This record gives sequence, C-alpha cells and structure tokens, in this order.
Amino acid sequence: MVRMDNLNFSIPYDGKPESLPRIFALNKLGQNRVREVYIAGPQEFSAAARIMPKIDLDEFTNIVDKIHAEGIRVNMLLNPVCEGGGWYEPEVMQSRIDYVHLMHEEHGVETVTIANPIYIKEVRKHVPTIEICASVLSAIDSVQRAAYFKEMGADVIIPDTNVNRDLDMLAEMKLRTGAELKLMVNQGCLYECPFERFHAAFVSHKSVEESGSTNSAEILKVFFQNCSKLVNEHRGYVFQSPWIRPEDMRGYGEITSGFKIVGRSNPKWERISQAYMEESWDGNLFELMDASIRFFASTHSACIDNKKLDQYNFFKTVTACGHRCGACSYCDELADKLITTQTP
Repeated sequence: MVRMDNLNFSIPYDGKPESLPRIFALNKLGQNRVREVYIAGPQEFSAAARIMPKIDLDEFTNIVDKIHAEGIRVNMLLNPVCEGGGWYEPEVMQSRIDYVHLMHEEHGVETVTIANPIYIKEVRKHVPTIEICASVLSAIDSVQRAAYFKEMGADVIIPDTNVNRDLDMLAEMKLRTGAELKLMVNQGCLYECPFERFHAAFVSHKSVEESGSTNSAEILKVFFQNCSKLVNEHRGYVFQSPWIRPEDMRGYGEITSGFKIVGRSNPKWERISQAYMEESWDGNLFELMDASIRFFASTHSACIDNKKLDQYNFFKTVTACGHRCGACSYCDELADKLITTQTP
C-alpha cells in the first residue's frame, strides 16, 4: 500500500447557504483537504443529476465567490444524461457554452463536470482553459471508454462506480489516458444496477422542473423501493455494491488521491464528509451510504459495525475477487454475520 501525504476531496453543496461555513470547517480536521466544492448552477442553463432547490445566477455567483474566498475550487455541474431532443439544437448548445465561458472567465470557476461527450468536445473547443471532469454518469467502465473521453477533452475522469474495486483496470485507465482519476466513494447503488440509467434520465428531466416537488419525491421512491427490495432479499448485495470505506482509500495510492463524496440531497453530508476526511468511521456503515442502500437501511433499521470489516480482510478480498459472484459466497456470508435489522 502506497502512503500518500494528502487526500483531497470533492464535497457536495446542498443548496443551503448556511452549509458553507460547515464545509469550510472540514479543512481544519487534519492533513486532508477539501479541494473543491461541487455545485449545480441555475436550472435555466442546465439540468443536473440531482433535484435541488431553485437557484438563480446572482445567488449562484455569490456562492461561488464565497467558496473562492476560502481558497477552495469550484466544480460546476453540467451533467444530466437527457434533456430531450432540443438538447442538441445549435442555440441550446451555444447557450450552454456561453454559460460555461461566463462562469470560468468572469467568476473563476475552475472545473465543469459534464456527462455528455458531445458537450465535453464543444466546451473544450470553445473554453479551452477550463478543467473538464467526465461525470460518473458518463459510465466510463473500461479503458477504451476512458480513452474516448480523454480524446474528447476530459482532464479528469470519474469512473463508473462499478469498477471502483478493479484496481488493475483503474491503474491501466490512468496509465493510458494520463487523466486524473477521481473515485466516488459512498454511492450506495447496487452493483450493475438495472434501474440506474432510467433513474438518471428521470432526475435529469425533473431537475429543471419544480424542484423538490412531492410528486418527484414520490416517484423517486419507486426506484429506491425496487432496489431496496432486491437488497432485502439478497443482503450480500450490500457488500457487492462498489462503495469504498474511509479506511480503505489509501489502498488506491498508485491510482489517485482524489475522492468525491455523494450527498447533495443527504442531510448527513457533513458527518459523511468528516468520516472520509478523517479516514475512519467508528459506527454504522450504512450511515455513510447514499441512494438505495441508504433507503434499505432506513426502511429496515439496518446496521453494520464498520470496524468489524477489518476482521474479514475486506478490502483485499473485494479488490481481488473480480466480481465472480456466482462462484463465491463471501459477501453473502458477511451479510449473515454483520447485517442486523429490526424489521424482516
């Protein structure tokens, strides 16, 4: 295991200005640092990958200025996977490019995260000095796919979480592309989730509609309920899910020192971020998770003592197994030993 001097983190902004001082305070925890805050911009310019409170351009630029005043970078999100057929109209694309140019040139936004490779190519062409991060929603799950996105103009790649535990592939991805890799650590989705692309498309559309509406929240539960049902029936899926524990990030020392925390819509984002920045969590592992595994845990009052995973050689095992789940019972056995619930 390679020892890194510092880990750097991409921390979510939840749309509440009062959260900013709590983000800034995370930089006082130790040697690890908040490298950037990622934030969705005004819905008039782009959809996003989460349904967030409405924000206008003045409010957005004010938040950007406050983050910069703390010496922290801003990562602007432009990462929906679908906005309908009009997405590719020249005037729509031009408006997106103008928006990125404005925020980069006049307000100093350092990075933009984009899912669509066509938009990556156009932004690279027209705003050549901005750092472009290929979104996790770009589904970069192979070395070849990473190479395509690098060729399109991506400087940073967030690999598909499904390959988070494939250390050889991640190392080759980095070697071949020369891109910086940033790993998403606590996205508690099923491994190879069958609902993922439909969930992402739904959120992309709803993020530009009336944000946070009851209807949207109820429909989102449909996705989580389906995932949660699968997890409840096959609890080993919890350990097959490609999250990364706070204690295991140093195992990626030859690959990256950059990690992204999921949590823009999670009220526990601060506690989650602190656990990862301190590289340790002495509590219920489910409390660090987002998405469907968090939904399962809250529905069934589920608990995993995170520190007990140290007894089972967890990181070494799940990064060497190749996800040959049909021939292995390790995750099922862990579930039987470590997951406790208060409901059936």
